[in-house]
Amino acid sequence: MSRRKNTQLRRKKVLINRAIIAVLVLVAAFIIICISTAKDDKETEPKTKVTAEKEKSKEKDKKKKQDPSLSEEIEEVRAEATKQGYPAEIIELLDRNPETVDYVANYGEKKDDAPAEDIGADFVAGNIPTLFQWDERWGYTMYGPSPMGITGCGPTCLSMVLIGVTGDPAITPDKVAAYSTQQGFITEDSGSLWQLMSDGARNWGVQVSEAYPGDEEYIKNTLQSGAPIICSMQKGTFTDVGHFIVLTSYEEGYVTVHDPFRKSNSHSNWKYADIMPEISACWSYSK
Repeated sequence: MSRRKNTQLRRKKVLINRAIIAVLVLVAAFIIICISTAKDDKETEPKTKVTAEKEKSKEKDKKKKQDPSLSEEIEEVRAEATKQGYPAEIIELLDRNPETVDYVANYGEKKDDAPAEDIGADFVAGNIPTLFQWDERWGYTMYGPSPMGITGCGPTCLSMVLIGVTGDPAITPDKVAAYSTQQGFITEDSGSLWQLMSDGARNWGVQVSEAYPGDEEYIKNTLQSGAPIICSMQKGTFTDVGHFIVLTSYEEGYVTVHDPFRKSNSHSNWKYADIMPEISACWSYSK
C-alpha cells in the first residue's frame, strides 16, 4: 500500500472517531436536558386539590401556633375564667383546643341562653354542613353532666348528616342531644352509644347502613355516591379517648373530614389509609 493511501486511511479514521465522539456528546447533552426538564416539570406540576388544601391547612395551623397574640388572649381568658370560677372542664378546653377561646371567654355570659332554632347561614341545600360541638349557639347546652362543647361530638356529627340528607336546618346538635338523652343513648362517661347513629337517624326518617371501614373501595364508592359516613374513632389522631367524625367525599385516596371538635382537622383532607386503623365502626346515610 502506498504512503499516500496510508495517510488517507488515517485521516478517514480520525474523522470517523471525531464524528462518533460528537454524536456521543450530543446524546449525553440531550439526556441531561431531558432529566433536567423532567425534574423541573415535577417540581412545578400543579398540586392536586386535596394536597393543596392539606398544605394550606398546615400553614394556617403553623401561623396560629406562632401567633403570640393568640397565646396572650388564651392566657387572659384563662385568668378571667379562673377568677370567675368557671368549671375546670371548661377552662381545660383552652389546652385541648385553642379554637375554643371565644367559647370559654363567653361561658359566663351565654351559658344560660336558649340554643339557636337552626344553623342559619351554615345551611347550604344539598351539602353536609361543618358544625362544632362548642359552637356558642348550642355548645353550652348540657349533655349528660357536661356541656355539649365537651361531650357533644356524637349529636353534632349526627346533626350534620341529618341536616345534609334531609335538608332541614332545624335539626341542630342540641336537639339531637336531647333525643339521645331521652332514649338513654348517652354513656356513663358522657359519650354517645353507637345506637344513636342508627336509631337516631331513623327517628328523623333517614336510612342508615353499617359501613365497612377496612374496605377502602367500599368507602370510596359509598362517599362518591353522595352518602356521608359517620365514624367512631379510637384513641389516635383525632382523640385521646373516643370520638365521632363525619366523612363526606373521597378523592385520590383522601377523604374530607368534618371533625366536630377541631376546625383545623375539618379544613384538611386526610389519607384514608392513615386513619382507617383508628376507626372502630362506621355508618352511611341516605334519604
